[in-house]
Amino acid sequence: MYDPEIAKNKIKVDPDPVSIGLAVLGALGSVASIVSYLESRTQQRGEIYKFVDPISGFWGNKSASTKTKFKDRITKLDASLEDLKGRLQTLESLLSDVDYLNGENLSRLRFEFGAVQPLLEKQDLLLFFRIQNEVNILCTKITKECQALIRLLDDTGYNPTPEIHAKLHQLRHMLNKALRSELRFTQVIDLNIKSIETALIICEHLNFELESFYE
Repeated sequence: MYDPEIAKNKIKVDPDPVSIGLAVLGALGSVASIVSYLESRTQQRGEIYKFVDPISGFWGNKSASTKTKFKDRITKLDASLEDLKGRLQTLESLLSDVDYLNGENLSRLRFEFGAVQPLLEKQDLLLFFRIQNEVNILCTKITKECQALIRLLDDTGYNPTPEIHAKLHQLRHMLNKALRSELRFTQVIDLNIKSIETALIICEHLNFELESFYE
């Protein structure tokens, strides 16, 4: 239960935890931007990049170094997404176990700057800052890996399978939902985690295509 006297001895977190959620949305937007790139490429180049079987039609004509670069980027992206998911789950656990300014309940707080004001003791504040720093580093890594993947897509002309296209569209829809709707903070964090899981499925599908070629 919220106790004003105890709250006086706790430190108010600054900056706002909403900034972490926005950083994650931005990084996941880099993954979703792959489908925007593919759509734009199709419009600009017409029938050149219709889907072909990845084993016989695409990978069979590419050098081993190209396949290795592709797989390396996907592997790094997958690892960063897994790490990001873990950091968000730690943040979720931390924020669900503390008091809030004026005795507010976290589940009722909007995903808005200034709306989520946890009262953290020193060790929790340090954990919060560590999570924030690690999330920012991981988001930068994810953005860079997505940029590298788009460059490879452009260099090679590879077009992912319809299943991957569908998952990319699903991811974009989920992110737009978080931006357009007046959601609670907890809803956006949950949506972030589900979006990461969708991005991980995309990586799994891409890896499956590569593994199918090597078998």
